[in-house]
Amino acid sequence: MEKKQVNEEIKKKRNFSKWLVLIIAIPCIVVAIHFNFYFGLKQEFNASKSVNPKATAYFLHASAITVSWINILHSVVGVSYDNPIMKPILSLRDYYFNLGEEYVNEDNAENVIWWSYNYSRMYGFAIGDDNNVYSIQKLEKKTQKELRTKVYGYIVKLGTYGVKGIHSISNDSLSDMTGLVSGYMLGISEMYKGKTGAEKGINFYLDKEMNKTLKDIYKYYYQASMKSAMPINSKDYYSFFRFDLLEAIIFRTMYQNSTFLEPLCKTTYVNDYMSLFEKLIKWSNNSSVLKTNGEKHISELFKKIALSSNPNKVSTHILKAIDMRCSNYPQVKEFLELKKIKGKK
Repeated sequence: MEKKQVNEEIKKKRNFSKWLVLIIAIPCIVVAIHFNFYFGLKQEFNASKSVNPKATAYFLHASAITVSWINILHSVVGVSYDNPIMKPILSLRDYYFNLGEEYVNEDNAENVIWWSYNYSRMYGFAIGDDNNVYSIQKLEKKTQKELRTKVYGYIVKLGTYGVKGIHSISNDSLSDMTGLVSGYMLGISEMYKGKTGAEKGINFYLDKEMNKTLKDIYKYYYQASMKSAMPINSKDYYSFFRFDLLEAIIFRTMYQNSTFLEPLCKTTYVNDYMSLFEKLIKWSNNSSVLKTNGEKHISELFKKIALSSNPNKVSTHILKAIDMRCSNYPQVKEFLELKKIKGKK
């Protein structure tokens, strides 16, 4: 009887020891994983060169949580962002990120880069995700408006100041700016009144305040392009996004009042549009620079949008209007002819 009691006591102690080891081991493993990603990101972003190290340290903690837990749980395991399991993890990430924003210098857009790294995927800016309830176009209108306002503020800051100190080895600030602009515009016409998508689209095109916003976005995108350390030939890939913005600005102006195009003939918008059109034609026909799938995709997208002979394409309307109203762009006839040739193939 005594022997049996002794054995039970030993068994209880062993079980207690196992649970104690487990209780100690799990936090240690979590901390080890966190700091493994933390130091990896520190190297990736050259954080030792930070001009506001305290802010950078907080951003690194937020990013380590995003990479090691949030992205894996959502993308690999399939846990939705609104799952209760995610809530404490998202809150901890937000806590560190907000601390970083408190300490970042006002004239440094470093926080913009970290926001893009931590939140662009969650809000559907970077990767198509049909199951993502947090995609910007799926949010309630009030929340959407608040998010778009925040993103616009980041676009302004990145274009105005650029990023000082840190820089990513694999990612340039221009690609982050492109993601922010694309995310800002994603599904934005659905914010407007209308019973159908067509009615909402019309109200979107008639909004003159949005025209001003687009012009500002174009200015800041251009400034970010100039500040980018990316090689010139690599920037050609991003010229399409500038082209897309210009097309939206010019066509919206034409849509609101066709007589507005004549004053536009001598503005930077039409001038940049024509210059980029010519540049992108040469770029998309140069197989030696179209090496990645992304570059090939953008090239095909440009041809499909800008070189299509379809009379309903925005580019067709713009080029014909420039041909009729702008005497200072003789090359427009060449572009229109190229559209006809492409259409016959």
